[in-house]
Amino acid sequence: MKKSLLSFNNPAGILLLLVLMTGCKAITDMTKVEPFANVTYKLKYQPAKTLVQGLIVDAKTGVPLTVPVQILITGKDAGRIVTFEGKALRNFTADRGSLYLGLTGTVPSVLAPAEIKIVADAAGYIPSSVTVPLVQELNTPFTLALVKESAPPAGVGVKTEALPAATAAGLTAAKQITVSAPATANSAPVQATIEFPKNTILRDDKGNPIIATVTATVSTYSTQSSTAMLGTAIGSNIQLAKDADGKTDVKATLQPAGYLSVELTDAKGTKVSAFSNPVMVSTGISSEFVHPITKQKVKAGDDLQVYVYDEKTGVWAYEQMTKAEMLGSGLGVKFSVTHFSDRAIGWQAQNRCDANYFNVTGLPAGLAFEYEFRENFYPGNVYRYQSAIGADGTVSIYFPGASLDAAGRSMSVELFTPSGISLYKYTGSLCALPLLLRLTPPAAGNTVNVAAVAKATCENGKKFEITSPATIYYAKVSSPPPFGWPSTQFGPDGKGTFVGLEPNTDYEARLYYGEDVFSQPFKTGTTNTTLTFEYQIRGDVSFCK
Repeated sequence: MKKSLLSFNNPAGILLLLVLMTGCKAITDMTKVEPFANVTYKLKYQPAKTLVQGLIVDAKTGVPLTVPVQILITGKDAGRIVTFEGKALRNFTADRGSLYLGLTGTVPSVLAPAEIKIVADAAGYIPSSVTVPLVQELNTPFTLALVKESAPPAGVGVKTEALPAATAAGLTAAKQITVSAPATANSAPVQATIEFPKNTILRDDKGNPIIATVTATVSTYSTQSSTAMLGTAIGSNIQLAKDADGKTDVKATLQPAGYLSVELTDAKGTKVSAFSNPVMVSTGISSEFVHPITKQKVKAGDDLQVYVYDEKTGVWAYEQMTKAEMLGSGLGVKFSVTHFSDRAIGWQAQNRCDANYFNVTGLPAGLAFEYEFRENFYPGNVYRYQSAIGADGTVSIYFPGASLDAAGRSMSVELFTPSGISLYKYTGSLCALPLLLRLTPPAAGNTVNVAAVAKATCENGKKFEITSPATIYYAKVSSPPPFGWPSTQFGPDGKGTFVGLEPNTDYEARLYYGEDVFSQPFKTGTTNTTLTFEYQIRGDVSFCK
């Protein structure tokens, strides 16, 4: 991590971090002409009026990835996306797991939202995706969790094995791979088996046979484990290219009883896209799954739907029907496939609330909070998000689409501060949740605020002072959150406030951009404080050259 140069207005200093990049050729040329050479130029920069930042993190640790991440941006507004440098890119490699994106054109709103889908992949990780709603100028940062194959989170089992030699005539021998996800506090162990017949021809995306050693990575997930489901592409508000009724381009909620992922690659990284002979899949399912049709826990003989994920687009599709049966000591399903990706076994929700946006008022500007909703069919259906109140005292937050109550099982929504103070709780149908949430802030006197101004200058001495919007993450040094840090937004003027911090407490603040992570500890006092800080950006940025 890097540290910035700070100048504080008080002893309770803080490091906040900004990396600012832009194309300013006309200005840099002007600085070479007297009498401008000794003038300090103050710039405000942002690639577009609408901005969103986010992190791609390890599903087990919650720590942003430090390896290159392949990013694909899809969705109805993907063509409007630009990077921090103002470049229109939809398919690119990020230096690590941090993204800063702008949306060109009209600023979206709750009444006219924009939406993009971010599909991410990295070496040694299982690809996944997240839907990102955009409803204002500075949008809630997103988090996308990827499962590391060598160190999966609780509730996920991963096994990697080489297949038999592949020739033009297919595999020289049959192969069976079995993988188990260990039991957790809330979930039973889950086992999956993949059976490859002899003479199965493996093909690439152009239909050519792959004649090389191919490695299979097979992963199975407990749908009862919230840590396991965080690393899946199923989310709570997905798009179906086709549903079980044949309808296309459907917004849906899937209720999973089972989930597995299989990826086949050769030593050069070429992926197997199809194979000539059907491959049999056997996988366990959760006995706690409540079937939306019978309104009872799943049992042998019940029909279940199989959905397949397209990792190139982040879109799901209905594939086939199967039946629950006894497998070993528990329930499971069997079905055959002719290509591999992620698959979810369960049912599409019969009654569904579409995704919605809720306006929050009554809390102090800048107050960071977390919110979650639970579909209480079983413990795995927990979806968590983070946000912060804007400078105008309001914020629009997003609840993905959810299935309606089933068999008397309720849903709940809760908002709480990073310290764990509950701000709001609701139990019932999300469809009936009021769109305006007027909340009561925590009692005064037990927290302090830190107001800050961030400035960036050029490392090589070029006379530029730049401010730009940014998302700053922070946490207590003694007890950082186990998954995801709260954050606050710094506007184009470089100003932001950390609201509701504990007094006399050590904190750490971080900003992620590109290949850099900037970090600095700070300590709060007994009263509100203000500070000014400065960061020197690298000389290879365009306006610093």
